[in-house]
Amino acid sequence: MSTFFISDLADFLQKELSVGKFPETEQGGIYYPSKRPIKRVGLALEPFFRLYDWVDETQIDALWLHRPWKIDLSRLPPDLGILSHHLPFDETLTMGYNSRLASQLGAMGNLQPIGYKKSADDSGKTLPPRPIGMLIDINPQEFDLLLDRIKTIFGGYDRAEAGYGSGGWQPDSYRVAVVGAMTDALVREADEKGHIFI
Repeated sequence: MSTFFISDLADFLQKELSVGKFPETEQGGIYYPSKRPIKRVGLALEPFFRLYDWVDETQIDALWLHRPWKIDLSRLPPDLGILSHHLPFDETLTMGYNSRLASQLGAMGNLQPIGYKKSADDSGKTLPPRPIGMLIDINPQEFDLLLDRIKTIFGGYDRAEAGYGSGGWQPDSYRVAVVGAMTDALVREADEKGHIFI
């Protein structure tokens, strides 16, 4: 077995999270370097009350944090490496344009972006728009079967209703819109294309 370091994990996440499409200041990566070989990685959204004890108890070699800004490095082992990817994680592993989620939902073919987020870098330069949702094609299935799959993936859902779209009654689900926001424009765009929302 080859030795694995924080730089290897950073390279892997750089590709998986497509960090190159984000402004340099938002790409994330190695937050605190280390030369310690990695066998165990800890994951957390942000520093929590018992984080420092947890790191000691679990004997992790590296820590990935979604939001690292309040971490107290003085309370951690000096050779513990830390990675962080805030915006790339939000935009790639989100409830929106997410190829892994599409795969779990049984998507066939290419994802079609729906809705776009526009932003600027620190200098005010407009960045390329990023999709905040996706349209996917799935195998025809009863609405209740799709709900069972959603419940399995997410552990439940708030509310679901089969209804009428612009194309009339749809007893089966063939196309699905997955979005990270529920705006009037997104609802109208999805309705025009005969999709349901998750």
